[in-house]
Amino acid sequence: METPTDTRGRLLSTAMDLFYERGYAAVGVQDICAGAKVSKSSFYHFYPSKEELALAVIELRWQGFQQLLAPLQQAPMPALNKVRAVFDGLVASSRSSHAERGAVFGCPFGSLGSELSTSAHPVRERVAEVFDRTAAMFKAWLAQARDEASLAAAFDVDAAAHDLVAAMQAMSVIGRVYNSPERMRETGARLVERILTA
Repeated sequence: METPTDTRGRLLSTAMDLFYERGYAAVGVQDICAGAKVSKSSFYHFYPSKEELALAVIELRWQGFQQLLAPLQQAPMPALNKVRAVFDGLVASSRSSHAERGAVFGCPFGSLGSELSTSAHPVRERVAEVFDRTAAMFKAWLAQARDEASLAAAFDVDAAAHDLVAAMQAMSVIGRVYNSPERMRETGARLVERILTA
């Protein structure tokens, strides 16, 4: 017998994939239910609205992002190498997506947040929180790099941390629009070096 957790998990994973590949507006509740092989009544039992499901998708993706970063956080390597490794990981993920699905889908947080910025404020606010948490991670690494003398003593770690988040979004948009992991890599590499050498 199927448990509620199985149903909830299928709805969540199906929505995560569909929102990422097709966008929020293009995906209806029926599409999600069909992909998850559940009824609409089951959908509304777990999620009162598609917006609530989108918030759950963001949380699941954030947890996944943290898990991916955990080994990097603990790695005995220079802090600036950790910063660059995040960008390398984004490019690697886009290369994999392009090879498997023929498309670069960009940043799932930025895509969802920008699409719903004027129509679903809780989603926009949750994505802004993700951006702020990512900036806090970069800030900690940049402060460490400054302590390691890899950055100048006067280097503004707070501004640079937010600039790095902006660079992530810029490279993701370029990769998606041009459907090119290489354009994404080139854009990200230029922006990161400009930020770190400012």
